[in-house]
Amino acid sequence: MTWMHPDYVKMDGFRDVGSCSSRYNLYLYKDREFDSSNELKGVPALFIHGNAGSYQQVRSIAKETDAEFARLVATSNANNHLPLDIFALDLNGELSAFSGHVLARQSACAYEAVQFILNLYRDTAILRSTRPPVKPDSVIILAHSMGGIAARRMFSLPNFQSGSVTTIITMATPHLYPPIVLDGEIQSLYKSMNNLWKNDGSNAAFNELFYNVTMVSIVGGNQDTHVPSHLCHVESLIPPENGFTVYTSTVLTVWTMTDHLSILWCNQLVKVIARTLIEITDSRKPGGVMLSDARMKTYRASFLGQMSSEDSTWTIPFARSTLHNTSSMTLGADQTSDSGRLHLLPVSGVQKISAYATIVPSDFNWRIYLCRHSTNESPTLSCRDTRNSHTLMPLYEPQQRHAPQVETESLPRAAYLTLSAGYTTGWEYIAVDCRDSASCAGRTIVETATTGEVVLDGSILRKCP
Repeated sequence: MTWMHPDYVKMDGFRDVGSCSSRYNLYLYKDREFDSSNELKGVPALFIHGNAGSYQQVRSIAKETDAEFARLVATSNANNHLPLDIFALDLNGELSAFSGHVLARQSACAYEAVQFILNLYRDTAILRSTRPPVKPDSVIILAHSMGGIAARRMFSLPNFQSGSVTTIITMATPHLYPPIVLDGEIQSLYKSMNNLWKNDGSNAAFNELFYNVTMVSIVGGNQDTHVPSHLCHVESLIPPENGFTVYTSTVLTVWTMTDHLSILWCNQLVKVIARTLIEITDSRKPGGVMLSDARMKTYRASFLGQMSSEDSTWTIPFARSTLHNTSSMTLGADQTSDSGRLHLLPVSGVQKISAYATIVPSDFNWRIYLCRHSTNESPTLSCRDTRNSHTLMPLYEPQQRHAPQVETESLPRAAYLTLSAGYTTGWEYIAVDCRDSASCAGRTIVETATTGEVVLDGSILRKCP
């Protein structure tokens, strides 16, 4: 859970907005541990709660987002990132899951909130308070449960302006079908909304509407007894280059299922979401947010564990390497004397490569490269980093019965890598980099096979030293 100092600043004038009449309210979250003013200072985000929910459910994510940016500033790592101004829409706890009419009304009001928020940033006085100056042209959407449907339906509204919403992160949202159907209107709403999102992209109006849009659907898994997990999948609604579905049990450092409500305050997950929100901001972009390709790379690194240094290349002296003329090699704590060396396996004629290692959580120093000689007589190796292909996993002691009382970021992890023959074409070696004693302090095993099958020796992988 998260300790916070919440304050909800009511946005005067919002109740006068047409679709919202006097029914709903809009608040700006401020954590008084980090901000004593009510000024707007960064990129806007809007939280939309779900069925019988509350606008105050935003507090865990909002607090951790403020804390993440404060940490970056304190360590001089903010670079081009910006803070977030997180707003929360108060929908009076209405039962939106049971009424299509209520859900449609909430969706219309949510878009009025988007326009209202963007109008706040058109005030030059507000722009001067932003460091560095940016003029947001879109609002990041954070939505829980049916709030995600209210967010997606905004794209169907006749007054929707393309580009006003480009980033959507939903939690436990039933995207494909309502979990319970009590009236025909909610069925019609889902059908028309999903038909719009399933457009094959050949329509120019569709391409303009969804240009630069990305969406991540976060699913709690079997612990969520309110919304079946299969209803949350978005692969049929949005191309893979624009979004995906991820289960909390597979998110790096989370590794656990969540129920329908705890997905909003599970501290491990909240920290990942907060870090991701800060990382997709970019003061060099006119609207303060990365373009869709860069956002998707950030999402994949944060939620899927794919490293961001894709296809990085390195030049390394061949004299710094040890060649193993076998089909496998095993490195462990006894290799610490070999710190600073590359351990090479030939890959000529190899059909498949598998590698497994326990790694140091605080600093990803373990590296596996594909290498080749720069020229026939060259004393150096040209190497390609394979980190984008690693799968990271939790690693606990077999005897452990209870969750450790430590931050999940500090828990030991395992990395697994599989490469096919097509990936290794043109390379001479698979190389493990033991650049320091810490990176070889765990266990590493690499095996190659000419038949396309690799069976790792499990006996040496049982325990993290």
